[in-house]
Amino acid sequence: MKHQAHRLIAMLITLLIVCSVLSPIAYCENNSCGSMVGRDSGKETGDEEKEDGKEDELIEESKPVTFGEASTVIDAGWEETGEIVFLSEAQGNSDSDTISAKTYKTRYSSDNKILWRVWLEATFECDGSSSKCISSKITVEEYNGYIATYKTSYYGGNTATATADFGYDMGIKVLYVGTTTVTLTCDKYGNVR
Repeated sequence: MKHQAHRLIAMLITLLIVCSVLSPIAYCENNSCGSMVGRDSGKETGDEEKEDGKEDELIEESKPVTFGEASTVIDAGWEETGEIVFLSEAQGNSDSDTISAKTYKTRYSSDNKILWRVWLEATFECDGSSSKCISSKITVEEYNGYIATYKTSYYGGNTATATADFGYDMGIKVLYVGTTTVTLTCDKYGNVR
């Protein structure tokens, strides 16, 4: 009887260990969850553009289970917004102008290493009395083991928004680290900010 109890306990412990190693951990915050994914460091992902105003992609790639270092400290760091780059500007010689611009936010670690960057590209129409966004596109760059687990871009009115969730790839698990959101807005005169 004692021998059977020891075998049962050993089997339960083994089962718990196997389940904890093989099942990915997803940390959810505000209903945004990380998932188990695999990406190369520094790789750009997502150059997709949707015409219907909504781009939404849950990145799901399988990755072989390995036994990585679980002692790494997650460093959420700080963010910096890049300058706005105009791809095409208002010409001022027609009733309606089309303006395309892009910008980005970069997340750095506390020791100033780049963790990730989120780019937003948007196109606006303005005519001096109103403006509207007509397209948006998100692109992400991943560095130093931090990977995008979710990304979306959308537009409405005169504003375009790109949002991406990022996690740290621990080898066998991806732990949620943070979310970066980038916006561009255009006023009726064609001023983008």
